[in-house]
Amino acid sequence: MSLEWETFELNDICILNKSSYSKKDDWKFINYLDTKNITKGKINEIKYLNPNEDTIPSRAKRKVENKDIIYSTVRPNQEHYGLIENAPENLLVSTGFTTITVDTRKAIPEFVYYFITQNHITESLQTIAEQSTTSYPSIRPSNIGDLIISLPNLHTQKKISSILTNIEHKIKVNENINNNFNTLFQKTLWGKKNIFITTRCFFEKSVNFKVSNTYILYSIIFFNTICKKIKCTV
Repeated sequence: MSLEWETFELNDICILNKSSYSKKDDWKFINYLDTKNITKGKINEIKYLNPNEDTIPSRAKRKVENKDIIYSTVRPNQEHYGLIENAPENLLVSTGFTTITVDTRKAIPEFVYYFITQNHITESLQTIAEQSTTSYPSIRPSNIGDLIISLPNLHTQKKISSILTNIEHKIKVNENINNNFNTLFQKTLWGKKNIFITTRCFFEKSVNFKVSNTYILYSIIFFNTICKKIKCTV
Protein backbone atom coordinates (compact mmCIF):
# COMPACT_ATOMS: atom_id res chain seq x y z
CA MET A 1 0.00 0.00 0.00
CA SER A 2 1.52 3.29 -1.10
CA LEU A 3 2.02 5.93 1.57
CA GLU A 4 2.78 8.65 -0.98
CA TRP A 5 0.34 11.48 -1.61
CA GLU A 6 -0.34 12.13 -5.27
CA THR A 7 -1.39 15.44 -6.80
CA PHE A 8 -4.33 15.74 -9.18
CA GLU A 9 -6.56 18.34 -10.71
CA LEU A 10 -10.11 17.86 -9.51
CA ASN A 11 -11.03 17.18 -13.14
CA ASP A 12 -8.86 14.06 -13.00
CA ILE A 13 -10.85 12.42 -10.21
CA CYS A 14 -14.34 13.88 -10.68
CA ILE A 15 -17.01 14.47 -13.30
CA LEU A 16 -18.51 17.94 -13.20
CA ASN A 17 -22.18 18.42 -14.09
CA LYS A 18 -22.51 14.77 -15.06
CA SER A 19 -26.10 14.78 -16.28
CA SER A 20 -29.04 17.11 -16.82
CA TYR A 21 -32.80 16.69 -16.80
CA SER A 22 -34.80 16.99 -20.01
CA LYS A 23 -38.46 16.60 -20.91
CA LYS A 24 -37.65 13.17 -22.31
CA ASP A 25 -37.09 11.97 -18.73
CA ASP A 26 -40.78 12.62 -18.07
CA TRP A 27 -40.55 12.36 -14.28
CA LYS A 28 -43.91 12.22 -12.49
CA PHE A 29 -42.50 14.31 -9.65
CA ILE A 30 -39.35 16.30 -8.90
CA ASN A 31 -37.53 17.04 -5.67
CA TYR A 32 -35.85 20.41 -6.23
CA LEU A 33 -33.05 22.05 -4.27
CA ASP A 34 -32.20 25.70 -4.94
CA THR A 35 -28.91 27.37 -3.98
CA LYS A 36 -30.44 29.42 -1.17
CA ASN A 37 -31.75 26.30 0.56
CA ILE A 38 -28.42 24.75 1.48
CA THR A 39 -25.58 26.33 3.45
CA LYS A 40 -22.43 24.54 4.62
CA GLY A 41 -24.09 21.18 4.12
CA LYS A 42 -27.30 22.02 5.97
CA ILE A 43 -30.42 21.71 3.82
CA ASN A 44 -33.30 23.98 4.78
CA GLU A 45 -35.84 22.87 2.21
CA ILE A 46 -36.30 20.53 -0.75
CA LYS A 47 -39.35 21.43 -2.80
CA TYR A 48 -41.63 18.67 -4.04
CA LEU A 49 -42.96 19.55 -7.47
CA ASN A 50 -45.55 17.91 -9.71
CA PRO A 51 -44.81 18.77 -13.37
CA ASN A 52 -48.50 18.48 -14.21
CA GLU A 53 -49.55 20.98 -11.56
CA ASP A 54 -46.54 23.08 -10.58
CA THR A 55 -44.34 25.47 -12.50
CA ILE A 56 -40.92 23.89 -12.73
CA PRO A 57 -38.12 26.47 -12.32
CA SER A 58 -36.10 26.85 -15.51
CA ARG A 59 -32.92 26.33 -13.46
CA ALA A 60 -34.06 22.93 -12.17
CA LYS A 61 -31.79 20.96 -14.47
CA ARG A 62 -28.88 19.24 -12.74
CA LYS A 63 -29.39 15.61 -11.75
CA VAL A 64 -27.81 14.55 -8.48
CA GLU A 65 -26.71 11.14 -7.28
CA ASN A 66 -25.99 9.95 -3.76
CA LYS A 67 -22.58 11.18 -2.53
CA ASP A 68 -22.43 13.94 -5.14
CA ILE A 69 -21.02 17.26 -4.00
CA ILE A 70 -22.91 20.40 -5.00
CA TYR A 71 -21.19 23.77 -4.97
CA SER A 72 -22.80 27.10 -5.80
CA THR A 73 -20.95 29.06 -8.46
CA VAL A 74 -22.44 32.36 -7.29
CA ARG A 75 -20.68 34.20 -4.45
CA PRO A 76 -18.66 31.26 -3.07
CA ASN A 77 -18.17 33.10 0.23
CA GLN A 78 -21.86 32.51 1.00
CA GLU A 79 -20.97 28.81 1.30
CA HIS A 80 -23.94 27.28 -0.46
CA TYR A 81 -22.53 23.81 -0.82
CA GLY A 82 -23.05 20.29 0.50
CA LEU A 83 -22.43 16.58 0.20
CA ILE A 84 -25.66 14.87 -0.80
CA GLU A 85 -26.41 11.82 1.33
CA ASN A 86 -29.60 9.76 1.29
CA ALA A 87 -30.72 11.66 -1.79
CA PRO A 88 -34.49 11.55 -2.37
CA GLU A 89 -35.76 10.11 -5.62
CA ASN A 90 -35.76 12.40 -8.67
CA LEU A 91 -33.56 15.03 -7.07
CA LEU A 92 -32.67 18.04 -9.21
CA VAL A 93 -30.59 21.03 -8.18
CA SER A 94 -30.30 24.48 -9.66
CA THR A 95 -27.93 25.22 -12.52
CA GLY A 96 -26.46 27.70 -10.05
CA PHE A 97 -24.65 24.66 -8.63
CA THR A 98 -21.79 22.72 -10.09
CA THR A 99 -22.34 19.04 -9.33
CA ILE A 100 -19.22 17.04 -8.53
CA THR A 101 -19.36 13.27 -8.96
CA VAL A 102 -16.25 11.67 -7.48
CA ASP A 103 -14.61 8.65 -9.12
CA THR A 104 -14.61 6.35 -6.08
CA ARG A 105 -11.82 4.24 -7.58
CA LYS A 106 -9.54 7.22 -6.99
CA ALA A 107 -11.02 9.22 -4.13
CA ILE A 108 -13.51 9.20 -1.28
CA PRO A 109 -16.35 11.74 -1.77
CA GLU A 110 -16.14 12.89 1.85
CA PHE A 111 -12.39 13.53 1.51
CA VAL A 112 -12.91 15.65 -1.61
CA TYR A 113 -15.77 17.48 0.10
CA TYR A 114 -13.68 18.40 3.13
CA PHE A 115 -10.89 19.54 0.82
CA ILE A 116 -13.05 21.76 -1.36
CA THR A 117 -14.83 23.41 1.60
CA GLN A 118 -11.68 24.55 3.39
CA ASN A 119 -11.62 28.27 4.14
CA HIS A 120 -8.63 29.03 1.92
CA ILE A 121 -10.31 27.28 -1.03
CA THR A 122 -13.49 29.31 -0.48
CA GLU A 123 -11.44 32.52 -0.31
CA SER A 124 -9.55 31.62 -3.47
CA LEU A 125 -12.75 30.91 -5.41
CA GLN A 126 -14.33 34.12 -4.08
CA THR A 127 -11.33 36.08 -5.36
CA ILE A 128 -11.83 34.55 -8.81
CA ALA A 129 -15.57 35.31 -8.61
CA GLU A 130 -14.93 38.98 -7.86
CA GLN A 131 -12.88 39.25 -11.04
CA SER A 132 -15.68 37.89 -13.21
CA THR A 133 -17.38 40.07 -15.80
CA THR A 134 -20.89 38.95 -14.86
CA SER A 135 -23.36 41.20 -13.04
CA TYR A 136 -22.61 39.37 -9.77
CA PRO A 137 -19.51 37.58 -8.44
CA SER A 138 -19.45 34.07 -9.87
CA ILE A 139 -17.12 31.29 -10.88
CA ARG A 140 -17.20 28.76 -13.70
CA PRO A 141 -17.26 24.97 -13.25
CA SER A 142 -13.77 24.96 -14.78
CA ASN A 143 -12.50 27.02 -11.83
CA ILE A 144 -13.54 24.16 -9.57
CA GLY A 145 -12.19 21.52 -11.92
CA ASP A 146 -8.79 23.25 -12.03
CA LEU A 147 -8.33 23.02 -8.25
CA ILE A 148 -5.27 21.00 -7.23
CA ILE A 149 -5.82 18.28 -4.64
CA SER A 150 -3.30 15.96 -2.97
CA LEU A 151 -4.58 12.46 -2.28
CA PRO A 152 -3.23 9.67 -0.10
CA ASN A 153 -4.31 6.08 -0.77
CA LEU A 154 -8.00 5.22 -0.36
CA HIS A 155 -7.47 3.58 3.03
CA THR A 156 -5.90 6.75 4.44
CA GLN A 157 -8.59 8.91 2.84
CA LYS A 158 -11.25 6.83 4.61
CA LYS A 159 -9.50 7.22 7.95
CA ILE A 160 -9.14 10.99 7.60
CA SER A 161 -12.71 11.37 6.36
CA SER A 162 -14.04 9.30 9.27
CA ILE A 163 -12.26 11.50 11.82
CA LEU A 164 -13.54 14.71 10.21
CA THR A 165 -17.07 13.31 9.90
CA ASN A 166 -17.10 12.40 13.60
CA ILE A 167 -15.91 15.89 14.53
CA GLU A 168 -18.56 17.46 12.31
CA HIS A 169 -21.22 15.25 13.91
CA LYS A 170 -20.17 16.33 17.40
CA ILE A 171 -20.29 19.98 16.34
CA LYS A 172 -23.85 19.49 15.07
CA VAL A 173 -24.82 17.78 18.33
CA ASN A 174 -23.42 20.73 20.28
CA GLU A 175 -25.29 23.19 18.06
CA ASN A 176 -28.56 21.31 18.63
CA ILE A 177 -27.98 21.31 22.38
CA ASN A 178 -27.27 25.05 22.33
CA ASN A 179 -30.41 25.70 20.29
CA ASN A 180 -32.47 23.59 22.68
CA PHE A 181 -31.06 25.50 25.64
CA ASN A 182 -31.97 28.79 24.00
CA THR A 183 -35.56 27.62 23.48
CA LEU A 184 -35.73 26.19 27.01
CA PHE A 185 -34.55 29.38 28.67
CA GLN A 186 -36.81 31.62 26.62
CA LYS A 187 -39.83 29.51 27.51
CA THR A 188 -39.10 28.95 31.20
CA LEU A 189 -37.58 32.28 32.21
CA TRP A 190 -40.29 34.48 30.65
CA GLY A 191 -37.97 36.41 28.36
CA LYS A 192 -35.46 37.58 30.95
CA LYS A 193 -32.50 39.01 29.09
CA ASN A 194 -29.64 37.76 31.25
CA ILE A 195 -29.26 35.44 34.21
CA PHE A 196 -26.34 33.78 35.87
CA ILE A 197 -26.32 30.15 36.86
CA THR A 198 -23.68 28.74 39.12
CA THR A 199 -23.25 25.01 38.99
CA ARG A 200 -20.60 22.45 39.75
CA CYS A 201 -18.66 21.06 36.80
CA PHE A 202 -17.36 17.59 36.13
CA PHE A 203 -14.15 18.27 38.03
CA GLU A 204 -15.95 19.63 41.12
CA LYS A 205 -15.10 23.25 40.28
CA SER A 206 -17.61 26.09 40.40
CA VAL A 207 -18.36 27.61 36.98
CA ASN A 208 -20.51 30.64 36.09
CA PHE A 209 -22.59 30.58 32.91
CA LYS A 210 -24.02 33.74 31.38
CA VAL A 211 -27.22 32.98 29.50
CA SER A 212 -28.55 35.48 26.96
CA ASN A 213 -31.02 35.43 24.11
CA THR A 214 -28.21 35.79 21.58
CA TYR A 215 -25.28 33.80 22.98
CA ILE A 216 -25.40 30.39 24.63
CA LEU A 217 -22.45 28.06 24.46
CA TYR A 218 -22.32 25.08 26.83
CA SER A 219 -20.25 21.95 26.82
CA ILE A 220 -22.09 18.62 26.71
CA ILE A 221 -20.37 17.73 29.96
CA PHE A 222 -22.63 20.18 31.86
CA PHE A 223 -25.89 19.22 30.18
CA ASN A 224 -27.53 17.09 32.86
CA THR A 225 -26.24 19.23 35.72
CA ILE A 226 -27.61 22.45 34.24
CA CYS A 227 -30.96 20.86 33.43
CA LYS A 228 -31.30 19.73 37.06
CA LYS A 229 -30.41 23.24 38.24
CA ILE A 230 -33.07 24.78 36.02
CA LYS A 231 -35.72 22.40 37.34
CA CYS A 232 -34.84 23.39 40.89
CA THR A 233 -34.92 27.14 40.31
CA VAL A 234 -37.91 27.61 37.98
